[in-house]
Amino acid sequence: RLFQQRVEEAESLAATDSLTGLANRRRAEQLMQRRIDAGQPFSILLFDLDDFKVANDSHGHQIGDYLLQAFAKRLLGQFRAGDVACRWGGDEFLVVLDSLLPDAAGRSREVAERMGGLYAVKTLNGPINIRVSASVGFAHHEPGESWQDLFTKADASLYRRKASQPNRDLRLDDVCTAGLPKA
Repeated sequence: RLFQQRVEEAESLAATDSLTGLANRRRAEQLMQRRIDAGQPFSILLFDLDDFKVANDSHGHQIGDYLLQAFAKRLLGQFRAGDVACRWGGDEFLVVLDSLLPDAAGRSREVAERMGGLYAVKTLNGPINIRVSASVGFAHHEPGESWQDLFTKADASLYRRKASQPNRDLRLDDVCTAGLPKA
């Protein structure tokens, strides 16, 4: 029993992003492959924080890490039980949606809008607000596609959205000391 418990714990750790607590890229790849193998319809959303490098360059990587954690927490609140949010890597997040094409396309726009806005981040010098915008790419799995093909479609969709919205950015608002919204 103890051995089985430790195996389960090790498997969970191997499938979890240590910074955000979301499923990691490895787990996302497994989830997509399982759905393909089972013939289940699904879609993916690929999020990228716009100009995330600004936070790291302005305040250091620790603030960037806090921002990624806050984004992950907000992202989790946007989806249903069967949908799985994952940290793909860096400032990219992937969500595997158990939904058909029209539903998933509409949800991608709604969620992207809700993910943007102010994020409260605590620093040694007091809390600051960081305004975040996120671009999102969307793709629906078609029979015969690999998960890599699907990801490539979502990635292309993401970059088309980024190119069509060049003024979206990640910027720092005035330093605030009270009344910050919780991320």
